[in-house]
Amino acid sequence: MVLAFFQSEAEKKRADRTEEQDVPTVIYAIEEPETSQHPAFQRSIIQAFTALADAGDQVLLTTHVPGLAELLPTSSIRYIDRPEGHHSPRIRSGKDDKQVLAEAASSLGVYPTADPRSGAQIAVWVEGKTDVWVLEAIARALDNAGRLPPGVDLDRIYYVIGGSGDNLKTFINGEYLALLGLPQFFLRDSDKNGPEDAGKPIPHDVRARVDAWETDGTGMPIAVCVTRKREIENYVDPIALDRLCDCDAQIGHRVGEIDWDFTQISRTNQPFWRALCDAKAEIGFMIPDTVRRGERVKHQEPKHVICGVLIPEMTLEELEQRCASTDDPEAPSSEIEGWFAKIGELIAAQA
Repeated sequence: MVLAFFQSEAEKKRADRTEEQDVPTVIYAIEEPETSQHPAFQRSIIQAFTALADAGDQVLLTTHVPGLAELLPTSSIRYIDRPEGHHSPRIRSGKDDKQVLAEAASSLGVYPTADPRSGAQIAVWVEGKTDVWVLEAIARALDNAGRLPPGVDLDRIYYVIGGSGDNLKTFINGEYLALLGLPQFFLRDSDKNGPEDAGKPIPHDVRARVDAWETDGTGMPIAVCVTRKREIENYVDPIALDRLCDCDAQIGHRVGEIDWDFTQISRTNQPFWRALCDAKAEIGFMIPDTVRRGERVKHQEPKHVICGVLIPEMTLEELEQRCASTDDPEAPSSEIEGWFAKIGELIAAQA
């Protein structure tokens, strides 16, 4: 009930401010919000508080639980301690100080969870498991066309979930992977609402490491690519459904006029998913059972169907055609090929 309240408040505040209403800023102060909450709700709690902050309010919370602390954005962390010999506590920000983040993590017991297998060439950070399914499909298509950069071994890419790069857990895992000597590549959804939208920023810590590497070669090889479309699901071509299911669903025609590059199509209440469900009911086709990385694709979840079934069905030509609407006309290759070109550069730099 408490979680539902904060989620509702965030939606209401966002809607009110979108309509340019004069909405006063509220400061929420919550002491140990994990109390009496099931561990499974901890991520949802932080998401709800983050949404409130994004909507323009301020959220203050205290916690001693590593499972909750690791989900906090690094820019928001304030570490409070009292050094030996001092009578007053000190408050330090983790926004621009890696040492503060390391101390906070150590004090709370936030430890690395990344576990790359022996022989890994590179750590590729993504935001979710469905992103891995897409990248593996693109890599196979490039490999089959003989266009995978030399030196890239698909079996030696270590995928790391949590590639938003802006929480304490990601920071700790990133530091650990650097100590292991692994180059790191981040692929982030832009979350842009249109071509002129700036999208979400790259986290300060990740940006600092990239700048250090690109400017004077210090640190481990690292790079960040941000999708030119809203998110990785926007690279789908609905024609793949007709070929896969041997039907004439014509999802593109059913959806009508939408911006395929920047509309959020990965939710059940969006036109794409409604059109797909209507076509299934009308025509009676079945999406084939599919397993990705040992997990059965869930036909009731848009992200699963788009990333686990439809995009892997697309040809390399179709994938590059989808890239064309947002590709840089000056670029030597498509955006998706550019991702793997950058991965190849990082591997070569560390070799």
